[in-house]
Amino acid sequence: FMDRIYAIRDYYHRMVVGDDEDEADVEDPFFDEQESHLVGTSLVYLDSLYYLFDVDMTTPIIDYKGKPEGELRVKMTLVADEQDTPLKLKNGDFPDSIEPLKGGT
Repeated sequence: FMDRIYAIRDYYHRMVVGDDEDEADVEDPFFDEQESHLVGTSLVYLDSLYYLFDVDMTTPIIDYKGKPEGELRVKMTLVADEQDTPLKLKNGDFPDSIEPLKGGT
């Protein structure tokens, strides 16, 4: 905490006095690095994707004590390519399951 206060005061002093020191070398005391923290776990079953059903669900995020910490909203849709083209068989029909699509492109 004290290091941060010193860095902020030093930064302010440099700006007021107008030091000609290279500003790229001065570290910004107001910037905090983003860190990843595990909040909890959530389960999403992907069985419906096997039968080509879209997944649109909300599931709770559970911490290590078993207490809910929030919700995770998941929406997944199977598409054939990056242009969001729906999955179709070579004859143009829509498949009933993913079996006919296995091994195909």
